Amino acid sequence: MKKIYLMATALTALTALTGCDNNADLYGDDQVGGNNGQISLTLKNDAKVRESEATRADNEAADNGEKPGVFDPAEVNVQNYELTATDNKTNKALFSGKIADLGGNNGVLTRTMPEGTYILAAQNYDGSGVTVSERPWFRGEAVGTILPGKTTRMTVSCKLQNIQMKVSLGESFKNDFLDDYTITVDNGDGAVNIFTKDNVSKVFYFQVPDNKSAVTVSVKATVKSTNTVIMRTYTVTKPADAEGDRTLKAGDAFVLNITSDDSMLSHIDFGMTVDFSFAEQEFTFEIDESEITYDDNGGEEPGPGPDDPGNNPGNIESIGLPAEYTDPHVSGQSVTVDFTVPNGFKNLFVTIRCGSESFENIIAGMDMLETFDICNPAANKQDGSARDLTQSLTTLKLLPEDGDLKGDTSFTFDVSSFMELLPFYGVADHYFDIKVVDANDNVKEGTLTVHIKTPAEE
Repeated sequence: MKKIYLMATALTALTALTGCDNNADLYGDDQVGGNNGQISLTLKNDAKVRESEATRADNEAADNGEKPGVFDPAEVNVQNYELTATDNKTNKALFSGKIADLGGNNGVLTRTMPEGTYILAAQNYDGSGVTVSERPWFRGEAVGTILPGKTTRMTVSCKLQNIQMKVSLGESFKNDFLDDYTITVDNGDGAVNIFTKDNVSKVFYFQVPDNKSAVTVSVKATVKSTNTVIMRTYTVTKPADAEGDRTLKAGDAFVLNITSDDSMLSHIDFGMTVDFSFAEQEFTFEIDESEITYDDNGGEEPGPGPDDPGNNPGNIESIGLPAEYTDPHVSGQSVTVDFTVPNGFKNLFVTIRCGSESFENIIAGMDMLETFDICNPAANKQDGSARDLTQSLTTLKLLPEDGDLKGDTSFTFDVSSFMELLPFYGVADHYFDIKVVDANDNVKEGTLTVHIKTPAEE
């Protein structure tokens, strides 16, 4: 049975998370000459902010990191928001700028404007093209009419435009599994994030998908006692809201609680529950088991060779994935994966996990330390900043000759050029996590593991 909990302290801000208020209170009380009038604008963001750094550090230690519904003060401070006034008739911007630079004080701004009807829109940053970010995107707008000699009072309420995702690892999981785990969350519409030990304490903000009611969660980790790699792919369906609607909306928040399940003797597996918060409600729901299903990828990873089409939606083939290589620079062995994707590539995500600091510095210098998508080499980074890897991927021959992989049905992923470099960065293990998504959102993933045991000769 579904359990309902009140979580007022952590999720009070969710009462003001979705949509945009159109709250224009129009009346005349000031005289302005000619055809001009005045706007008296109040910009608001009622989201809850994090506590002081010292208190926050204490709470994160006890609460496994950040919390959905609680935000960095800088993201909530409306003085930093960009405001644009657009003429509703001509669609031309009358003015645009940061509230503080426009003369605003605590989000209150008075300005003389020509007669007309205007759309006032404000946001902390333009997150419209960002699929996943560590930054929340707040936005709001209102419409009001300026009359000659009158003052138009308007209130613009800025609210969260994203879905919030948080991973919480139980102590049993930490005790039973190595810290090489990856938890991949996919909104089903191109927004994908991989949680690892380096970012598992953070809340990530996902673009709201069109007409979707579920997210996909793929968990992969290595059992400490047996060195067995276990993989599970969960589909988590949003529970129905008061209107019976399951569609994902801005402000919805998922907390993925991942534990170890050792209920069977000599067998360790994952356990997962999900806490979900509806937008504009102060309750946390533990999602019922019937709304969490998973594909059993089970047990130890298979060795190199063709994928089994019997358990492979979309019939994606990845010959050579997963695979392990030891000192390929000594044997001259090629490190490749031959992909066949009948429905065509939508994404080819690659995450490089470096086993040595020196190699990590090289990858960071190429701006490839964060997961990148070979199908979208110019996609923004998770924090919204620009990144174009087209030239780098072309040089490394990780892009097809025409420079565009999206829609293609076959491709050879060849990282052999890296193999001659790796021994110069010491004895270490390096990992290339690869995930294919086809045009129908079918997924296939695996890891290339490279063991460097023989360093380069001086």
